Order: sequence, then C-alpha cells, then structure tokens
Amino acid sequence: MAFLFIKPHAMVGAEPSPVEALVKQKLAEKGFSITGEGIIDAATIDSKKLIDKHYGAIASKASLLKPAETHPSAKAIEQFGIKFGLPWQQALDQNIVFNAVDACAKLGINGDDMEKRWMKAKDDGQLVKFGGGFYCASIPAQVATVSKSMYTINGFYMAMRDCYTRPGASIHWFDVEWNRDKASWSDFRQVILGATDPESSAPGSLRGQIKSRW
Repeated sequence: MAFLFIKPHAMVGAEPSPVEALVKQKLAEKGFSITGEGIIDAATIDSKKLIDKHYGAIASKASLLKPAETHPSAKAIEQFGIKFGLPWQQALDQNIVFNAVDACAKLGINGDDMEKRWMKAKDDGQLVKFGGGFYCASIPAQVATVSKSMYTINGFYMAMRDCYTRPGASIHWFDVEWNRDKASWSDFRQVILGATDPESSAPGSLRGQIKSRW
C-alpha cells in the first residue's frame, strides 16, 4: 500500500489537472488499484500541520519544536559559539533564537522572504550545520523588538511550507494498493514513480513523464 499526493504547483490546468489524469492513467496501465482519493486544501494542511508532519525532522525543528527543545549536540553548541561569538544558552536566554515559523511571524515576512534572507546568510558564511537536516543561521532582524541579528532554525523550510499553505493551494491524494508479486516497494518507488529528483527519473516513470511533458 502507498499514499501518494500531487504537490500544489502541479495542481494546475483543467479539472482534473493533466497531472492527476496522468497519475490515474499510469497506475491503471500498470495494474495498480486506487482505493481512495481526495483533495486537502491549504487551510487544513496548515491548521493540522500535515506538511510539517510529512517532512518529519526537518520540519519539526522549523515549526513544531522551540529552539530549546531541539537539543543540539555539545559539538554543535561549540560550533555555534565559535561562529557567532555568543554561547548557545545565552542566545536562548536572550530570546533571540527562533524556529522558522516563529521567525517569520516575528519579522512579518513570508516563506519566500525568509528563503532570500536564509540564502544570503548562507552566502555570507553566517550558518552552522548542527546535524542532518538541522541548521542555524544568523538572520538580520531589522525590527525594534529584536536585536540586530536573530538566529533561525531551518529557515530554508519556510518556502517549501508556503507552497502547501498559501491561500488557494491544495493537494490531490491517492491510496494505492497492489499485489506484492507485481512490484517490490523499491520498484514502485524507482520504476513506477521515478527518482525524487526528476532529472534522474527513468523516462517511463511518472516523474520522468511529468518532467518531459511539463
């Protein structure tokens, strides 16, 4: 069994969208059964934090956990102090470390704006990698309630999140079932769906076809 969904930027065109039609056609041709499907709108995705749960550890540090709850390693804490000249605990005590969602709210900006600030911080070398999918950057604050710089956890995630939560966005989901003798889980992911990066997807896979026909 698998749960699939079409991302918001591909939910375009007539109803059903060309991508929805292609997914149904491709699965039927290969003998996969769609046992359920539906639409989830942006308001539901946002209020239930569905996309945050989907993206797991990356998103949890960006939106679900407060900085004090992320528990970086001793080595990561040391790197923070060396990079920014400020002890991690002191930054927490001064309330100048934020997860990405709270940072956007504090600054009054959206995910795209945060992504621009995040990329500038990265280019300027104002970023520390705490671990896999766990980063902290010094972001210029430019607001009276915060010091000149604030430290943001996983700010890059906000532009991804905005794709799902901005007004008008939605996803189309499918529950899919098949006989295990027909395709292994690996084959389903790589041959039927295609590699996560469309550039690397097999030509006949769903992602490969969507890319070639976009």
